[in-house]
Amino acid sequence: MLRKLPFLAITILIYILVSVSPSEASDVELSGNGSPGVIVKYNSSAIEKGTIKRRGASLGRGMERIQIPKEKTISQFIEELELSSDVEYVEPDYKLKKEYVPNDPYYKRQWQHEAINSNVAWEKTKGNNQITVAVIDDGVQITHPDLRHSIISPYDVINMTSTNPYNNHATHVAGIIASAIDNGQGGTGVSPNVKVIPINVFSGESAYVSDVIKALNYATDRGAKIINISLGSPDYSQALADSIQAAYNKGSIIIAAAGNESTSSPSYPASFPNVLSVSSTDIDDGLSYYSNYGRNIDIAAPGSGIFSTLVNGYGFMSGTSMSAPVVSGVAALIWSTDPALNNSQVINRLLYSADDLGPLGFDTQFGYGRVNAEKALIRKKLSPPLINNVNIGGLVIGGKVTSQVEQGRILLENGEKLLSETNLNSDNSFQIKIPHGYENGKLTIRLTDKYGNSSDSYNIYEGRPAGWVLSNGYWSYYDLVTGEKKIGFQQIDGSRYYFNPEGKMATGWQFIEGSWYYFNDSGRLNTGWFSLGGDWYYLSPLDGKMKTGWLNTDGIWYYLNPDGSMKTGWLKWGDSWYYLNPDGSMKIGWLLLGSSWYYLNPDGSMKTGWLLLGSTWYYLNPDGTMETGWLWYYGNWYYLEETGNMVTGWKFFQQKWYYFYQGGNMAVNTYIGPYKIGPDGAWVN
Repeated sequence: MLRKLPFLAITILIYILVSVSPSEASDVELSGNGSPGVIVKYNSSAIEKGTIKRRGASLGRGMERIQIPKEKTISQFIEELELSSDVEYVEPDYKLKKEYVPNDPYYKRQWQHEAINSNVAWEKTKGNNQITVAVIDDGVQITHPDLRHSIISPYDVINMTSTNPYNNHATHVAGIIASAIDNGQGGTGVSPNVKVIPINVFSGESAYVSDVIKALNYATDRGAKIINISLGSPDYSQALADSIQAAYNKGSIIIAAAGNESTSSPSYPASFPNVLSVSSTDIDDGLSYYSNYGRNIDIAAPGSGIFSTLVNGYGFMSGTSMSAPVVSGVAALIWSTDPALNNSQVINRLLYSADDLGPLGFDTQFGYGRVNAEKALIRKKLSPPLINNVNIGGLVIGGKVTSQVEQGRILLENGEKLLSETNLNSDNSFQIKIPHGYENGKLTIRLTDKYGNSSDSYNIYEGRPAGWVLSNGYWSYYDLVTGEKKIGFQQIDGSRYYFNPEGKMATGWQFIEGSWYYFNDSGRLNTGWFSLGGDWYYLSPLDGKMKTGWLNTDGIWYYLNPDGSMKTGWLKWGDSWYYLNPDGSMKIGWLLLGSSWYYLNPDGSMKTGWLLLGSTWYYLNPDGTMETGWLWYYGNWYYLEETGNMVTGWKFFQQKWYYFYQGGNMAVNTYIGPYKIGPDGAWVN
């Protein structure tokens, strides 16, 4: 006998009539400056000394805004300013945007949007009308003024018609996903611009598994990217599991309510593999009292007291039935911004961008956490794959990825068409085949990861080159408009490259017009400190030229050898010796090497001869070592303690008393008061 699937929503708390007044409240936009600039904060020392050279508009409190010169990038200009010892910090003068607030009058009752940061996500997208979400439920009021814009291909499985019976549950669910935005009435859905396929599977208060299977087939046949199922049963159905798996294999995401029995017992379809099981949270980010929990929970979403559309009106409902469509809405936003993602990548983006609640990491109440729409839309640009072999005749491309990625895949494309794909090998290398018939066309390659992040696409081969092109093992770059092959230094996508007279991209050390530069394996010009072969080098932040000789960064001196490598240990420069610490910084003050002490002057030069520190004298030998014990100096004897400090006054040692004048020289053949001092400097008793 076919199993029945009971309703999952708990309560309809209140109805509100359709006729509403639009809100007239609005935000004040924070306007940025007309041109890009940076904010500079000067340190207190520079402010007190009055050494600041003003270059821009004062902001008070030791800060000013400076416009960025046209010939410099933001990063170049910041690095240039940070070289000044007067500067505490420099940062871009960021533009601020107002947070999006719809004019729908009941938006403020929809606490779920604040919880998941919908308004920030809407700055990027409010959904794409090419993305469809199927709602397998009871009947949606397809004529509702907040839903009629989004409804496509409605279907009633029970009566096999395109008209749906009107029911509050499905109407509420559909509104949570895609209720209209900025239409001056009601509230708004999480993804208000996507399309909804409403599919009724209920006859009365229950539905049969067979009807849900028909609904799944209907949804996937019509290209539904997301299938929301806010219903469930404790009974396991293999037929339903197989149908769910088939829908997933076709590329859909199935999102289901976890159940409202406050139990860890599994509910289906939520507990099937490849179904996102959603638990419910309350307004305090706690687990709703009715929500199911357990190892099958994947993610959580607001579900208590959710305001949305009802038949001929609006109202509040609670249940995991309300949580599931919140997640469905966020999934629709992800796919709207990244339509090339597969279902696995969208799922990973949902899970790993969620806000962790409860115990650290995955737990049985919230799964990976409560969904966050803002964070789910954040994309990370990956470093491009490096290609070391293109064999057009053999239809094979080989290369390697230098950065660490999770579940990295290489995609070979022709325009927007995916030709082939392959996983990275364990050593991050790859080989990907070119399908027959495409070897003479425009081919691009890019890297993706488990979260759907991607590198830029790079050209492999094309008859009319544009952008990056690999030929005979060398990269070249062609102007995207003119097709001109680039020569010399070039700024491309925020990084500097160098192309030799033949247009080949440089890597490694390059001697160009009298200066050395270093380009990494990707061809990008290095700047600042970098380590190579156990040595450190410094390349100018302004132009990348290798530095030699003395260098001051952040008030610390370093010395770079003629070959550019950072010096450590003793350095003879001019007539003076200097000591560079193991980290390369110039030493000043006392230095202990082995059992010997040295003193480096404030300018770093090694001290020799007499040294006065405070009221204490020391003597440094010609080799810089601090003297201790007896010292014969210009016809006089002196005595220096083990700590190096020169003795004055009476001193008793070796069973004799000696007297040393204030200048440190020992008294001989004289009287100190009533005491006679002999020729050896000892008191004659």
